[in-house]
Amino acid sequence: MVASKKPKFAKSRRKGWKKVNIDEIDTFYEDVRLKERVGQPLDEPAFKIDKEAEIEPVLNGVKKGKVLKKLKQTKDLAKNIKAYKSLVPSSRVPPVVVFKNPAQPEKKVKPKTYGKSIKKKKEKWTDLKVGDIWSGTPTKAERKTRLKLKSVLPALELPHPGTSINPAIEDHQDLIKKAAEVELKKLKKDEKIQRLLHGGVTKKTQSQMQKEWLEEMSAGLPVANEDDQEKDDDEIVAEDPDLANPKKVIRAEDRKSKSKRRREMLAKMREKAIREEKEKKKKENKIYQLKRIKKEIAAGEEKHKKNMEIHQKKFEEKLCKPARLGPHKYEDPDIPVSLPGELADRLRLVKTEGDLFEDRLKSLQKRNIIEPRKLILKTQKKNVKYTEKRDCRDYENDLLNK
Repeated sequence: MVASKKPKFAKSRRKGWKKVNIDEIDTFYEDVRLKERVGQPLDEPAFKIDKEAEIEPVLNGVKKGKVLKKLKQTKDLAKNIKAYKSLVPSSRVPPVVVFKNPAQPEKKVKPKTYGKSIKKKKEKWTDLKVGDIWSGTPTKAERKTRLKLKSVLPALELPHPGTSINPAIEDHQDLIKKAAEVELKKLKKDEKIQRLLHGGVTKKTQSQMQKEWLEEMSAGLPVANEDDQEKDDDEIVAEDPDLANPKKVIRAEDRKSKSKRRREMLAKMREKAIREEKEKKKKENKIYQLKRIKKEIAAGEEKHKKNMEIHQKKFEEKLCKPARLGPHKYEDPDIPVSLPGELADRLRLVKTEGDLFEDRLKSLQKRNIIEPRKLILKTQKKNVKYTEKRDCRDYENDLLNK
């Protein structure tokens, strides 16, 4: 009887995949999954009856009757028990060994405190200091801070007594004088700008203008005599470049002999030695000038102290002035002033001067809390004209509409 041959088929096509026997592969993967779920079977039984007597080891500092058993390592347990495999390090890279410097002392690490963290109490309004805003005393508890002061100016500045409803004559005249000085400064500034713009232009006659025009138009044109002479000189230099830079000729009488050169060299060496000797003597004489040096040091320290005082004064003055925080400079608001004829004799006829919101805004700018700002009006958009290109025009709809 002839053994039947195995049927041949192409495994590269999907039709032949069904004819492949994969029972062995399935059984192998089932075993693998079972081991992953349960773990590998133990080589030795989990429990056994110990029939041998325990030998008591004799150790220093250990009482009799106690037996110290060597604990199994994690590597040994992980061979058979699945739960211990997660404790074994999976990386094959050895850990980095850090060698401690014996000369450098170890830093003491504070132990961690477990439990409830102590929270800081929030400040209540009852803990704050209460004072009069007009007296200048702080209304809040003063705190220590490392931040620099922005400004020392008070939040609320007392108004000028001349702005009162019924001011004294002297106070009112003083306020008018201050307002007039501000207006005069503005006028002088405008006059200066106008003078710089229009004052530099001078009137000229027709003949002067014609002469200047001819000079400007004739600039760069060749002149007969001067140009010809310059050309001739350039041609000579181009033909013979040695004539342009002739070498200095030394006569035989002017040449230095060896003895003359040697004497000059010795003279230079003597001068150098004399110069060094003088410098050495100066250094030695400085020992006897200690009093003068001490006076110079004291004078320098005094000068430095004065400079520091000046610097401190400038810093204090800077705190009293508005700083440059943005593109715009701080401008003082207009002084609210009423002329003598505008003063009212009754409260019902009093007119309000200034704006409260603007006053607070200027106060914030003056104390360097916000930067000076200017009103920016909305710009009008340009009227854009839309046109349809000839290539993109829909001719069919145009013809139908017609």
